[in-house]
Amino acid sequence: MHQVTSGHVAARIQFEAVPAAKLPPGRVCDVREGRGWLAVRMHEREVTPQLVRQLTDKCQLLLGQERWAQTEMEDDHRIEQPAEGRGIAASSWHRLRDDQLPEGELCVFVELDGCIFGLIHKEHATQRLCDEINDYLTRLVGDGLWRQRWPGEN
Repeated sequence: MHQVTSGHVAARIQFEAVPAAKLPPGRVCDVREGRGWLAVRMHEREVTPQLVRQLTDKCQLLLGQERWAQTEMEDDHRIEQPAEGRGIAASSWHRLRDDQLPEGELCVFVELDGCIFGLIHKEHATQRLCDEINDYLTRLVGDGLWRQRWPGEN
């Protein structure tokens, strides 16, 4: 079982739009993690710079409030392993029209007990990007590499 690290500085997250040459062949995104950080690189043609900024700001806020925390890392390459299908929590991105999001928002995160869903402006991210992100989320959140923490939890 993965243990959430306690008494630590909140993890950092960074989203970045990059050229295809900085991604694995045939992929439109790549997610890497290390102790205390998560980096999400996305193909610059699959996401807009405005969405990249909002994603970083909003996800960093969640991590800064320690509402989501990285579990103890036993393996520096754990994210590269196939999803185990543990179903510990659920997370996915869904593309919506601009009239389905609050005015001026390109992404909104809806958090419930055991899940977090990203509602993404469909003109700012492709379906292919969302599909690849969802594969990573199945591993990260579904297998418990990152855990939800409600206020007051350790």
